[in-house]
Amino acid sequence: MWKGCSQGKEGLSCSRAAVTNISSKLGSIGLCLHVPEAPMYPYQASKAAQNMVTRCLAVELQDKGILCMAIHPGWVKTDMGTQEAPLTVEHSVRGILTVLASLSQHTSGAFLDWEGNSLPW
Repeated sequence: MWKGCSQGKEGLSCSRAAVTNISSKLGSIGLCLHVPEAPMYPYQASKAAQNMVTRCLAVELQDKGILCMAIHPGWVKTDMGTQEAPLTVEHSVRGILTVLASLSQHTSGAFLDWEGNSLPW
């Protein structure tokens, strides 16, 4: 078990079963018109679909004690993100791990970024 999760935590948490989907703010219908990047419609549509599945699973699996959420890792220096991205992989992962440690039944079904900020679906 990842040591950032406290054992014995009541309710939904990362110390129990969890589904965490890596998403993107580009899949947010609420943000799609405010993203300055070039249109990437197939990628945006696939992430929007993944977000819908995540939200539906959160409702379906809550009674089974399984937390579900989506997380945007930020714009990261990778082959896809390019060297223009402001975040290193290490910085993004550290943030994601911090967010995972804070998850609870209150964040099941959430769409968060790597800093723990809520994003609109």
